[in-house]
Amino acid sequence: MSLVATAIGRVVSVGPDQATVTGMVERAIEALSERQSTWRPAELVRELASAVPTDAGVDPDQLTVWLDDLADAVIGERMVDMSTRPARRPTA
Repeated sequence: MSLVATAIGRVVSVGPDQATVTGMVERAIEALSERQSTWRPAELVRELASAVPTDAGVDPDQLTVWLDDLADAVIGERMVDMSTRPARRPTA
């Protein structure tokens, strides 16, 4: 078996530690905040993905699911949903 074939077939799941995750979240929110005051969940996922360390040995499919879950957690803990407006009060 060639070296390339051996390397391609080997993916070791090594997830980031809590300090790395915290840094990723902070960098993602900072990057978004510098450009705009509001953002969509997909934009947060994009920024989180760009903050993933380049040496993370994680299967791409698992990483995608993990990033979606992380974005959901960040949104639930730190964000305010501005996509819906409160109902208007009837005028007398």
